[in-house]
Amino acid sequence: MDIVSQVDKIDELPTVIVRLGGFHLLMSYIGAEGKITGCSGLEETWYEVFAKNAVVRMASGHTYARALRAHSLSQGEIAHLISKYCEEDGFLIGAGSIGRLIRLHNRF
Repeated sequence: MDIVSQVDKIDELPTVIVRLGGFHLLMSYIGAEGKITGCSGLEETWYEVFAKNAVVRMASGHTYARALRAHSLSQGEIAHLISKYCEEDGFLIGAGSIGRLIRLHNRF
């Protein structure tokens, strides 16, 4: 209570700008992303790999490393499904097309 009573005397508080550090900024970003993609079905696919409580904490941004791993797994699987679909339906013509697609995927 002593700090609160001296707010007018200190007068430094209005000039203070609160900034998030790099790690907390990434946690906030993952949490916002989890909020946006909440009903997309992505969390349901993660239930197959991670425990339900872990997925809830990943979507809220609290377990950054695990969320990053889950996003990497999801991106890799989506790229694999797209390349498999393109190969089966003949979208990729020629022997070098699949190799180019794989090299492009591995570069990113």
